[in-house]
Amino acid sequence: MGSVACPRQIPAPYTNSILNHGKAHFENALKPAIFKISFYMFRIGIGIIAKMCGARRILEIGTLGGYSTIWLANALPDDGIVVSLECDRLFAEVARKNIKHAGLCGKVKIL
Repeated sequence: MGSVACPRQIPAPYTNSILNHGKAHFENALKPAIFKISFYMFRIGIGIIAKMCGARRILEIGTLGGYSTIWLANALPDDGIVVSLECDRLFAEVARKNIKHAGLCGKVKIL
């Protein structure tokens, strides 16, 4: 079994700005959601899992603010794509803004 390259690092100022960019929209979108997520675990684990699997296409169910979507898309090869399903229009709108801000629009499709 070969070694797995870690996903390229997204600069900390960007990851911090995800939660601050459009903060009012983000807070309003998340207000009804009750969750406790370790963002650190997503940052480390989700990209490594995608790399280990050799993923080229990922289906994500539930986009919320797009945080995990960004890490998944970042771990994919240049021709990879994440299709994320989100039924809440406000969550989808917030995620699209964050994904655009991350420069990953070409790798993500939110339905």
